Amino acid sequence: MNQFSNIPDELLIEMCESWDTPTLVNMTIAYDRVDQLCSRILERKKEEYLFEQYEKRIDNLSNIILNTLNSGNRLTFTIIQDGISVKVNVYRVRNIVYVTQTLEGPENMDVESIPWILSGATRFNSLGINFRASETFNINDIPKLRVLGKNLIDQGYTD
Repeated sequence: MNQFSNIPDELLIEMCESWDTPTLVNMTIAYDRVDQLCSRILERKKEEYLFEQYEKRIDNLSNIILNTLNSGNRLTFTIIQDGISVKVNVYRVRNIVYVTQTLEGPENMDVESIPWILSGATRFNSLGINFRASETFNINDIPKLRVLGKNLIDQGYTD
């Protein structure tokens, strides 16, 4: 018999809700009854934690981009997708942020398979065997900067 065997289900569930995630994890490992009653709570807390971490990654990347642009430097992010080298260049002129996405690959590359990094431009312009799309926005447009950071993360770009 353990310390949780005589606690009513409702009270134990309330306790599980009140525990932080590491405590809840430890309790579900140590006590079968806690695991049985609180496994859904633990899953929800894990999902919330992962979402918070994801949001922090977006915030961090957005801040890195903003700080780099404010210091007068450019950023280049790359990914190889379906045999196509995709480069996203981000730079600033005055208060305008320029984002260009260049595709380099075989002549018959499927340009439509590559998503645009932002939301405005949807078609790539041919530059011989390469393709390019570009978009601009104001440096103070933080939501647009967050979209850029989110899409770079979601699409797997590295700097």
